[in-house]
Amino acid sequence: MSANTPSISVIIPTHNRCQSLKRILNALQTQSYPLNRIEVIVVADGCIDGTIEMLKEYQAPYALRFLEQPGKGAGSARNQGATLATGSLFLFLDDDIEPSVHLVEAHVSAHYQPNRVVIGYLPPSLQSQSSFFHISLWAWWEEKFQTMRQLGHRYTYEDLLSGNFSLPAELFKLVGGFDTTFKCREDYELGARLIKVGSDFIFAPDALGYHRDEVTNIDRSLQRKRQEGRADVLFGQRHPDLMYKLRLSYFGDALSLIDYIFLFLAFQIPAVSDLLAAGLRQLLNLLEWLRIRSLWLELNNRLHGYWYLRGIVDQLKTHKALTNLLQSGLIRLDRKDTELELDLQQGLIAAEQLLDKTRPMSVRIRYGQKFVGLIPPQAGVEKLRGVHLRPILATTLSLPLMQALAFEGVLDKEIDKKAEVSNYLIEPVKIM
Repeated sequence: MSANTPSISVIIPTHNRCQSLKRILNALQTQSYPLNRIEVIVVADGCIDGTIEMLKEYQAPYALRFLEQPGKGAGSARNQGATLATGSLFLFLDDDIEPSVHLVEAHVSAHYQPNRVVIGYLPPSLQSQSSFFHISLWAWWEEKFQTMRQLGHRYTYEDLLSGNFSLPAELFKLVGGFDTTFKCREDYELGARLIKVGSDFIFAPDALGYHRDEVTNIDRSLQRKRQEGRADVLFGQRHPDLMYKLRLSYFGDALSLIDYIFLFLAFQIPAVSDLLAAGLRQLLNLLEWLRIRSLWLELNNRLHGYWYLRGIVDQLKTHKALTNLLQSGLIRLDRKDTELELDLQQGLIAAEQLLDKTRPMSVRIRYGQKFVGLIPPQAGVEKLRGVHLRPILATTLSLPLMQALAFEGVLDKEIDKKAEVSNYLIEPVKIM
């Protein structure tokens, strides 16, 4: 072990999951990373199931510390753990995660550049359940990680998942940790602040932890949507530049007749709309029994949208308050000071290197005298890097790039030059 081997603090918030917590502590004993460079801090958040007694008796080959707090929520528990942590890196794990043997090592290895936020892989363990709901949940979860595997993926605040991620201790302190007023979406909100200070996100597939105690069902999922609606109201108030990206902005657009009816009822007669939603929830069971998946998916999406709306109603009470909130959002982002101009005639590699050096929020692209296109500024999205350029040129800007090349006469040159052009257009996006 090198003297420069980073120390890492594994911070675990827990609430009445004594056996799951013991499983994660056992798994941390088998880590490939040196155990004498790992400290584990457990924060028992309102536990009444013998968690503290188990921790007092637990014999760990790594430094283990724990403390109690009276049910303040996971965000508060993580912050409390961070105040005790002494490692140069913080690794946050949920208490229902079973770490693979290389999880800690993979996190540390990914921090070879400063200011990084490393997101680990969390495949759900659905215990071979084959309901429409669990199949949809698994597909959504895997699609999220598959997107992050794409070379050139441009990370957003929604990519931060608090169940398995790490970052430098100083970076966590710089942004102020988790906002404890959030009981839901606290990871997305932290992600938004990390993006704003210029942090780089990266997905580390080898930082694998299994989500063992996945007990989510459709009713819990609908309850969660209501919590998300409440949280997004607060999120929009905290980050007006991200308002248009939140689902609540949907309710400010032209709605279908069905959406409008439920919007009216939810704000004016919520007891009636709740009864309607409860009846439709039972219809989901019938549709699944009949194996009519397309209608099930449509109704499932509408029910989740309804309970999200109910969370908005809980927070804002009136439709006028929702309208005022949406109008307070920032539609345009004035980022002219961070705009960069790239001339692809100077070479693709040179353009990528310039992006890595300057990290702009937006880019104007030309080929010689011909304008190719604009990569506009986006709120809640990481600054541009060189790795982002080729996928954008190969997709959204492929046609104007071809027109620019034709205008400059590049497409009429010898065959080796044409092969060079093809690198702009058809080089595949590789999978990590």
